[in-house]
Amino acid sequence: MNVQVVADASLRFTNLVCKWPGSTHDAFMFSNSALKTHMETRVDGWLLGDSAYALRSYMMTPKTNPSSQAEENYNSAHSKTRVVVERALGVCKSRFRCIHKSGGMLLFTPAKSVQIITAVFKLHNLCMDIKLPVDDMELNFHPDQGFLSLEQMLTLLARLSDKGSSRDLLY
Repeated sequence: MNVQVVADASLRFTNLVCKWPGSTHDAFMFSNSALKTHMETRVDGWLLGDSAYALRSYMMTPKTNPSSQAEENYNSAHSKTRVVVERALGVCKSRFRCIHKSGGMLLFTPAKSVQIITAVFKLHNLCMDIKLPVDDMELNFHPDQGFLSLEQMLTLLARLSDKGSSRDLLY
């Protein structure tokens, strides 16, 4: 499963696309996403993308062959800023090993895997909102496996939904 995410400076995921097979190119996913449509119709920010994405008025990408100090400085600043997404993914994967390659792979249908991945990203945002330390294993603890089971994750999400929270965890 290939996943496209947008993260903010507080390591929260603000957009998630999880529906394409792992072989799908990132640029194809973006060009077929609601995020692209949103960014093309509104002027409320910019996205930082890697070299897989096309440069657009709302998408800042690195210079392929920088030819000046200014372009080198731009690429350096771009890289330092874009690393936030990698950090957010790393924190999420360290909390929820079911989506980390060291924890194996999701042995479910693609539809069920999408549900699991979406639940994990929403739970990650909840952890960030309540400022749960990354090394706090209480939330992740499952006696047999060391992380939340699928059933525990879905139960927690159902409880959150039942409370009638008007705040979407991914927005």
